[in-house]
Amino acid sequence: MYNSLDILYELVYIMYDYFVIMEADRMTQPTKRALFTLIIWGMVTAAFIPIFFSRGGPPTYAQDKPRFVFVAILFAAGYLSYFIMMFLTRAKDKTATIVKDERDEHIQRHSSGTALILVLVYVFFLCIALYEIYRESECVPVGWMWFLGYTSVFWGYISHSTLGLILHLRMVSRGES
Repeated sequence: MYNSLDILYELVYIMYDYFVIMEADRMTQPTKRALFTLIIWGMVTAAFIPIFFSRGGPPTYAQDKPRFVFVAILFAAGYLSYFIMMFLTRAKDKTATIVKDERDEHIQRHSSGTALILVLVYVFFLCIALYEIYRESECVPVGWMWFLGYTSVFWGYISHSTLGLILHLRMVSRGES
């Protein structure tokens, strides 16, 4: 069974391999952004899961003020890191050109559409599972709604960036670079 540190280690190892394979200096701006998005939100998710399920899990989440605040700070740190990354990977001045080509637009469209479907399916199945689990009591603990909200955001960023990286690797491996 994996714990959060094992998952984080695997994520960092995969990212290192990706940099070695892709030669980071030749990566386009959208590919770099996808890679850093995956790292940022993967780390936030790896930290979120054990915190959320500790100290009673979903039934006690909303009443556990320290855990509630810590998760909110973690979420804000994820967004702050994401916005800093977006700022640092922008064109530095008006005359600078961003390394981007028509493949990137195709990859973005395909990964966005697929990520949307994945998030919708995730939300649907989690809601159905919660309904089945709590049908008899007719009351779902509010902590599960927080879990659904946070993980929908995480899953959206992670699935979009992962799909973008996979599609980019496929194109490179087929010699379309």
